[in-house]
Amino acid sequence: MTINGVDQNVGIGINAPLEKLHVSGTIRASNLAGGATNLTTDANGNIIRDPSDVNLKENINTLDGSLDKVLRLRGVSYDWKDTERFGTQTEIGFIAQEVEVIVPEVVRSGGDYKSINTRNLVAVVVGAVQEMHEIMIGFGDKIISTLGVFDRVETDELCVGVTCINEEELINLIENSNQSENTNSENEPEDEVTEDVVEDDSEEVDAEDDSEEEETVEDEEVIEVPEPEVADAPDSSSQ
Repeated sequence: MTINGVDQNVGIGINAPLEKLHVSGTIRASNLAGGATNLTTDANGNIIRDPSDVNLKENINTLDGSLDKVLRLRGVSYDWKDTERFGTQTEIGFIAQEVEVIVPEVVRSGGDYKSINTRNLVAVVVGAVQEMHEIMIGFGDKIISTLGVFDRVETDELCVGVTCINEEELINLIENSNQSENTNSENEPEDEVTEDVVEDDSEEVDAEDDSEEEETVEDEEVIEVPEPEVADAPDSSSQ
């Protein structure tokens, strides 16, 4: 450990500390044990694990108006003025003073600048999504109820998913469908008639055969074969 005699900076693992406490290496704190989590500071400036236990909270209320707040927030990209302190990279985020007007609960003032507890903004975003969900459900119910009132709904295009059809295309589709049905209906009876004709012809042929057989039988019955006459035998007495 090194203590700089000029500015009283304390260095651990380093010979020329640049801040009041300058550590080269990993800092281990018993109050931070318990698994990976976010770190924050308490009201006294102590580094602690980010608290969220229900046992530490009171006056718990569900957020409302979250959607309106989210819509009013302005996301920005920016560069740091003090590049030596914060770096030269371009950042994205919020402006603390703008957020403070909309969601003051997440803005903190400490030292010489304001900061935002962005983790707490997640609760506002979740509330906004839930409100949007309720709006969409209500909108869907309204559409269903409205369509049930009117017998006719007019639109320039009828769309299902990404497929759309206009009036002219719909008319052509219906006409083609009707023509196809008419063609099928015309063909089907012809086949039935042909089968009926074949059956009728077959029945007529069978009837003619039966008729001819009956006539032959009748002719055979009409023909009578005459019995041969027997000549009288000569009288023997006359001889």
